[in-house]
Amino acid sequence: MSNQQPLQQSALLRNGGEDGESGNEASSAQEDRTIAEILSVLRNLRITIPTTQTELHSRLSTARNIIAFLNGSSWLARPDRYDDQIFIIAELQNISYHDTDFGGAQDIAQWCVRSYLELLAQNRADEAPEVLTGLGHAWLLRAQRILARIHRQEGSSSSGASSGQRSAGRAYSITSSEDAREAARQNIEADARAGGPDYVEARGMLLPATEHFQRAVAAAERAGRSSGDCLASVSLLA
Repeated sequence: MSNQQPLQQSALLRNGGEDGESGNEASSAQEDRTIAEILSVLRNLRITIPTTQTELHSRLSTARNIIAFLNGSSWLARPDRYDDQIFIIAELQNISYHDTDFGGAQDIAQWCVRSYLELLAQNRADEAPEVLTGLGHAWLLRAQRILARIHRQEGSSSSGASSGQRSAGRAYSITSSEDAREAARQNIEADARAGGPDYVEARGMLLPATEHFQRAVAAAERAGRSSGDCLASVSLLA
């Protein structure tokens, strides 16, 4: 498994982040070397897909060890490393939601949100569209589990209704008035589902996702640069 080689070379990532506890005592040069290694590992993981549970667990363990190091350092407070900070947080967030249909690794996901909020506190929102985009993705990724459940429920309901109509069609010819009643019934059921807890929960996540993406687009435009990532996300949620 060549994608695991960079992990094996790292004492930091092998020992569960124990070296990260002394991050505050490490010199800036040592810290920068570790960050360079973290960036290399994350870039490698970005282009590979775990194919076994062992690889997936290794990936999550690596993410937690990186977080342990960052928690023991002041690196996230360095304004001169903004781009690398954004990259690291975004990649850790992607790792945390390795299976969006069933939720993610919430300890990693919550750390990413806290880190984005720390960066937002350090920078004016107008100057940090990438942070706003990251927060939008956090909400969107959180919503995937409930959206998948809604999709499964909708598929089951649609399949049942279709089967019933086929059965009825074999027994007798459905009149136009019966067709209308069936359509009305399905609309009532759809409206009832739309007011159900799953839909309410999904809207409660998609709304802040949309708001963060819209703020990110506005911030990028004010800063004179476009953000294709958040523009695409806003278009998707529109």
